[in-house]
Amino acid sequence: MARVGAKYQIYENGESKIYRLTKYKNESLVILEDCDNHQITKIANPKDIDNSYVELTPDIVLDLMITSYSEDNKDDDLDVYACCYRITDIVQDMKEPCLILRQDVYSYMKNPFAQDGRVYVGDCITRRTITPDMEKGIMSLMEFDHVVKHYDFALYSDDTFEDIFKVIGSKAKEFDKVLKHLHDTRAVNEMICGYEDNLKDLFKENHFMENYRDLFNIVPIDFPIILGSESYDKDGNIILNSKQKTRLEDYLRKHITNINIIEYGYDVDVSEIVSYSHVVVSDSNDKIYLIAYTVVDSYPVDDDIARAMGVE
Repeated sequence: MARVGAKYQIYENGESKIYRLTKYKNESLVILEDCDNHQITKIANPKDIDNSYVELTPDIVLDLMITSYSEDNKDDDLDVYACCYRITDIVQDMKEPCLILRQDVYSYMKNPFAQDGRVYVGDCITRRTITPDMEKGIMSLMEFDHVVKHYDFALYSDDTFEDIFKVIGSKAKEFDKVLKHLHDTRAVNEMICGYEDNLKDLFKENHFMENYRDLFNIVPIDFPIILGSESYDKDGNIILNSKQKTRLEDYLRKHITNINIIEYGYDVDVSEIVSYSHVVVSDSNDKIYLIAYTVVDSYPVDDDIARAMGVE
């Protein structure tokens, strides 16, 4: 069955087109967005999608859940989860998520660093960021009696925050209602921080996108790659100016040359460049680029760091 968020390819008038299923209007009609211009351009039957379109395999299935600690589903017993599952794990019948975002939980990630005496709630963790005190690993965050309601969405590695919430769409309102109740009833003490009253803020304040990018080894950088026409050479290739190059080198801690930049997308074959030194970055405009380069030399190690490492 066609899944909300999934991208589909079809040939129209001899041209390959990619559409994204953004919403079920009803059981027999779905809304498709043109991935080139991000405009809603088609309304189709789900059966036609399954029979006539080719699905581009998603990287992640996002499972948004409203859960309850009890059988009677009282408002005070509800919680909100966002769990990401890799498609490759699902194929292998691995039921453990690779990322969990949860609202009503003591924060493993924030509280160890809090120096203001406040207690922080809400957490977003991945398998890579679990802490030693999480006895069940990432599953330490999964604490509920049953699922009251849930929705699945297909996501891709290059999705932005806006892409994800466009796919979630009006379903976010159901989660906003639960979060608003938690915020109004539990954030009554200024010493308790982290109860958000809507889903977007829950994602933002718990750094969902940073953790999501990390699943794919995508590094966030705080400057844009494309500055305008000056960011392209006469052949249309993306180039860096001297300031951008220096900032990238500062991140890599290496002097580099022969820099090649490709805007990242579903059609980029990473296997073609894995033999080259490269990094995948998400710039300040939330655009993803694959940058291949040749290393000239590494930055020198500071004397005090060298001594601490036992380097002469």
